[in-house]
Amino acid sequence: GVPSEPFIPILGQLPRIRRYREEGRFFEFHEQLREKHGLIYLFHLDPFPRLVIQQAEYLPDLLSRNQSENYSKPADLAFPLKPLI
Repeated sequence: GVPSEPFIPILGQLPRIRRYREEGRFFEFHEQLREKHGLIYLFHLDPFPRLVIQQAEYLPDLLSRNQSENYSKPADLAFPLKPLI
């Protein structure tokens, strides 16, 4: 039930993100997603979906040490996507 960009196999939104980064407008990518989907949305860097949460009331739960087993930091994308790039 989380709003998201359309699923694109293999690369996800990587080409779009790369274009924004090359143009020096990387943060505009996320601003547009926030305007389109709200403060909680999902985008895909296949095979790695990314959940973005920008609601302040969820921060205490996300940052709480007693909930740390439920959340993980994303792995560096350079390593898994290097063969594709």
